Amino acid sequence: MLRSNPNPKAKGVVGLIDISLIPLRSLIGIFLGLLLCIIPISANADPLSQSFSTWRVNQDQIQLSFVVPESAVKTLLTKSYDTRRLGDDLSRYLTQNIKLSAEAVPCKVVIPPQSQRARKGYVRISAQYQCPQNTDAMTINNSAFFNEIPTHLHIAKISQSDHPLFEKIFTAGQQTQKIELNNAEPRTEQGALEIVLVYFSLGFEHILAGLDHIAFLATLLLLGGRLRNIILLVTGFTLGHSLTLTLATLNIIAVKVPLVESLIGFSIAIVAIENVMVKTASTQRIAPYMGVGLLAVALVLGWIGRLDVALVMMGLALFSVCYLKLSTTQAKAQDLRPWLTGGFGLIHGFGFATVLAEANLPDAHILSALLGFNAGVEAGQIMLVMLMVLAGMAFRRLMPTAAFSAAGVLASSVLCSIGIYWFLQRMLMAI
Repeated sequence: MLRSNPNPKAKGVVGLIDISLIPLRSLIGIFLGLLLCIIPISANADPLSQSFSTWRVNQDQIQLSFVVPESAVKTLLTKSYDTRRLGDDLSRYLTQNIKLSAEAVPCKVVIPPQSQRARKGYVRISAQYQCPQNTDAMTINNSAFFNEIPTHLHIAKISQSDHPLFEKIFTAGQQTQKIELNNAEPRTEQGALEIVLVYFSLGFEHILAGLDHIAFLATLLLLGGRLRNIILLVTGFTLGHSLTLTLATLNIIAVKVPLVESLIGFSIAIVAIENVMVKTASTQRIAPYMGVGLLAVALVLGWIGRLDVALVMMGLALFSVCYLKLSTTQAKAQDLRPWLTGGFGLIHGFGFATVLAEANLPDAHILSALLGFNAGVEAGQIMLVMLMVLAGMAFRRLMPTAAFSAAGVLASSVLCSIGIYWFLQRMLMAI
């Protein structure tokens, strides 16, 4: 049975449970559960929701090479899974969504987008444009995939004679980029501070556009607690996702994206379930059923040959039962939350890393980009937490205590449903 440590100094941090007080079998169960989840997702990395292009500028001639994962084309542009048609489908799509101009004058399409050979798992399209001569800049308008996936990221590398290679990042909020041409003053190489600022903006925008990450933060805060509890929550989440974001970005660990995304949905669901259980005193009734249900799904997945996904489900079953058996009251849940957010922060960090892992950043830019992106994520996260806490304080003042508690249970139930939906939807993609 979980007990509070009577000696605050033994805890090290006020409000953080001493793990030496947790039964050994529960610790082993939680550890094995997380291990079974992490091992399958760190093998055979899948293509990410990103696209890449190279623009080679030679006087008034511009050559484009556009590369995107096959999975994106299959999912978004065509219902056909015939790989021979993917290049044609993408060519037609890019014709409508890639526009090039110089001083407001459209550049001439010399060779329209057409399919080229690409490495396995990707589709590559090439095109050639001719811009008016003696212009100082060209403007690229790229709307490809942003309407379908608002969090999609496109990284363009621009190569010009007598100019250093540099990058431009396209997002849903930045679909137009202006490029200086050779007639302009020679461009200096992007410095560390410029890289930090560019990726800070990208990280800040990514966390604000990531509905699943926002939902997870909201679910965590619905349990309530004092300021010190909230600080510990944010700290645990930050430490967890910073670690895996760094490991994935530096290519130390590669992950299967659909499994990572499904586990993010699960993290929302289980925290929401915990919120409801501790407020309604139903932990002992729900935890066993949850474990049995996940094990049943694991057996089915193993039977159809998807052992990697089956291992993840077995890990989730073991983790859920062991953790929920410990979290029987609101006080115990609040004490355990920093450890929980640290663990799930590892998973969310892999999700954040999908923005950077396939960017093929030059070695000199990796640390600057990582620092800027992580700082942007943290800034956005702190802003969201502050807004949520202020909103909660306002509702608490306006609503009777019973109504406020019932609203928290209702909100957790809604978030649980959303988390389960994301979990199942993304797990099916992994299958």
